[in-house]
Amino acid sequence: YAAATECPCGCAERLRVGAQFARELRLGIFAQVGITTCGGISTCLFAGKHGAEMHKPNQQTTVLPHALPAYLTPLPVRRLPGCGRRYSAILKNSHVETVGDLRKLPLQALKEILPEAAATYLYRMARAIDDRPVSDAKPPVQIGEEDSFTRCNRYSDVKRRLFELSDSLVPRIDDDFARSGRLPHTIRVRVRHKAGEGRHAYYGASHVRQCALPVDVFEHAGAAVRGGAAHDADDGDGSEYARWTAGEMPDSERFAAGAPDRAAVGDRRATRP
Repeated sequence: YAAATECPCGCAERLRVGAQFARELRLGIFAQVGITTCGGISTCLFAGKHGAEMHKPNQQTTVLPHALPAYLTPLPVRRLPGCGRRYSAILKNSHVETVGDLRKLPLQALKEILPEAAATYLYRMARAIDDRPVSDAKPPVQIGEEDSFTRCNRYSDVKRRLFELSDSLVPRIDDDFARSGRLPHTIRVRVRHKAGEGRHAYYGASHVRQCALPVDVFEHAGAAVRGGAAHDADDGDGSEYARWTAGEMPDSERFAAGAPDRAAVGDRRATRP
């Protein structure tokens, strides 16, 4: 699909430069994090995304514009951005199942099947006309931690694991707060029971419980993590940890622990997701 011939529109040289940038980025990620990645280089976001999916793992593909029709034609219409379950079902009822089928339809005929905006958008996508800019990923909607809880047979084991998960979760919330000024407003616990053993093991339905999370709890988050570490170190009764998490820590200790000012937190609460 990614033909090696010169591109008729004269963009081949720019794509070569982009391919070199992509290679250096991928090598840098591997050197710093140890994770292999794939890359797609093309003249639009849609084509670049599909290029990244062509050859895996740890490879990259440059898709020239004139090579796109041959690649897109056999794909199901569901692979097009903006064509979800409902639109693909409507198109299937009109005997349009692949991108090639969609490309055969005139725009006016497509508008008779789908809403005008959706018809125009998919008409362009089927021809790899994509003007969307490449933008940074949006902040995550949820931040979570999980554990398989193996060899966990007593309440004290469960409690210890939950403290460990909290110790990992709180710094991530703090990092997100530093970047975006957001604070969580809901805490959710999900439990899935394992059944069977070995190759026949599987996880059943999830049991979920959630409740509102008072924003004031983050005034004590830094101290709570520090208190949990102290509790593990001295193996005491955790009274200091309990006092901090219960909100009884004096102001001097609270702010020394790096917690945000109460008034500032209250102002940000209105803008959190």
